[in-house]
Order: sequence, then structure tokens, then C-alpha cells
Amino acid sequence: MEEEYQSKLIRTCTKCKETKPLKEFRYKLTRAQAKQQGYAGNVLVTAEGKVCVSCRPARKKLRDMTNKELMHKAASGDVPALVAKSRIEKRKAETNLLRKAGRVARWHELWAMEWEAQLREMRTHMRKISQRKSLSTKLGRKALPAFLTAYGKELRRELARLTLHYKTQRCRPTYSRWEEYISLEARERIKDAWQLMPMDERVRVREIPVMLTYRPDPEANKYQRPKNTAALEARKKLLIANDPSMAPPKPKRTYETRTLPPYPPELPPVPDDIEKWLGL
Repeated sequence: MEEEYQSKLIRTCTKCKETKPLKEFRYKLTRAQAKQQGYAGNVLVTAEGKVCVSCRPARKKLRDMTNKELMHKAASGDVPALVAKSRIEKRKAETNLLRKAGRVARWHELWAMEWEAQLREMRTHMRKISQRKSLSTKLGRKALPAFLTAYGKELRRELARLTLHYKTQRCRPTYSRWEEYISLEARERIKDAWQLMPMDERVRVREIPVMLTYRPDPEANKYQRPKNTAALEARKKLLIANDPSMAPPKPKRTYETRTLPPYPPELPPVPDDIEKWLGL
């Protein structure tokens, strides 16, 4: 009798094959499950299954449900309709914010690429100046290496300022040439360093650095973003290949209207003196 009583309080799991107390097999039905089994669904119903709590798959939490699943839960009564509605609205708002953040981040990335394309030319110019300084030092010249050192120092300072500007301000370029971004104070210091060189040294310089000969023109050098037509056409072809319905409509045929001669053709009038006309 005691063994029979104990057997009613334990059960063997059909999945893990372990014998556990009966409370490990009990679970609460949802409102939809209760109605499906014939209950009214007004109160919580506890059922006993063949699988233990450890082996039973966990129910999906509200934050992991899709909007459609939340609507079904609200329709069955397992989730309050107000809770489901508020969660769906919150998700839509967060989705819009994520899309906006993605668009803004992509624009920042494109602007950074455009800035780097211009600053790359500035770095190339600075590299050439450094090579000229090394060559002039090997040749034993003194005034020119000193000027090129000051010139490169000013450009490095301006390069650091521009790099910090575009990485913190997150804006598109203003001009199409890097020379336009050089500040007026840096230009004046470069000119002062050039004036300190002796005249004979200045005459011997074959190629004057660009910042001494460049004349700023902000209106003529305004930046215009290039249009990548090749990439756009490739993208269109890829979309059309994946979805032929996106192809542009074919042009309609044009038909030319022609006036046909009357049928049967009209014969010339017969003259009165037909025999004379025929030569008879």
C-alpha cells in the first residue's frame, strides 16, 4: 500500500528517463491552452505532463516575441492588450531610431572618406617636402632645410587640426582642395620663414612650395560631391537580375502611318480620238 502511494507521487520523465517527484511535471496552462482543453479560461489551470521541468522547453518571453506573436497572445488573453500595444509601439519607435542612427552613421562614414581623400593629398605633399629636406641636407645647404623644417611643422599642425575637426564635428568637406583649409596664421608664418632665407638661397630653389604660390579662392573651390554613376548602374543591374519586376518598362513601338494608293488603280481617261492616239 505504501509503495503504491509512493508511486503516485513520483513519475519517470519520457525524455531524460529520470524519476522525479510529481511536482516537477506540473505546469500552468496558458489561457489559450486552457480553452483548447475545455476549460473556461477564467482562472489558471495546472496540468501534469510527461516531461519534467528541466526537459520542457522554456516559454518565450515577451521581449523575445515578434509583433505578430504579441497580437496573437493579446487576442487569446494571455497578454493584456494594453501591454501588447505598448510594446509594439515601443518597438516601432526604436526601429525608426535605429534606422535613423544607421543612416547618420553611414553619412558620417562617407564624409570621413571624402575628408581622407583630400588629406591624403596633403600627406603626399608633406612627404615630398620631407624628401627635399633630406636631399638638401645631404648637399650641404643650411637655409633651405631650416625653411622646409618650419614649413613641414606648420603643415603637420594644420593636418592634426583638420583631422580632429572632421572626426569630432562629423561634417562634409567645404572645399575641394586642401590648401583652402590652411589657416591665415599658418600662411603668415610660412611667408615669414621664407623671408628669413637669404636671397641667393631663394633664387636657387627650383620648385617653390605650393603654400607660397597658392592664392585662396573659396568660391571657385567649393566642394561638390562626385556622383558615382558606375556603382549606381551596377546596383540597378543587380536589383533587376534579382527581381525582374523592377526593370523599367520597355518603350512602346511607334507605327508610321502611310497613305496607300487606291485599289484598283485609277486608269487614265480614254481620249476621244483613240485610233489617232494609238497610231492606227
